[in-house]
Amino acid sequence: MILNLIAFLILLAFAVAIPTILFLLLRSSLCDLLRHTLKLQSGVTFYLRSFLLVLYLAALSGAIGISFDLKPESHLMEYVWKGAAGLSSSLQNLVLFISVYLVLVTILIATLKVKVDE
Repeated sequence: MILNLIAFLILLAFAVAIPTILFLLLRSSLCDLLRHTLKLQSGVTFYLRSFLLVLYLAALSGAIGISFDLKPESHLMEYVWKGAAGLSSSLQNLVLFISVYLVLVTILIATLKVKVDE
């Protein structure tokens, strides 16, 4: 019972750490892009916060969908494989969300692009 809980908490820690790292890596570029396109600070803040929120929700939905109902006499590798299945589901949800968000930002830039006077 306690090993199931520990394995689930480790999976949750990974499901929170990966979106955090992704957001920290993408934040400055996305912020600059949105600042150039929107010219409105509240819009930039909205899109950045919504990006972070949905990153977390996508990762956590994949992690919470996995149930650790292994027997007490299970070996360590069974917990590792179950955790890997949960992490795989979380990463799959993240890739799907980032793809959809990329399409959304591309449409936003195409419709609101700033005309540069030459």
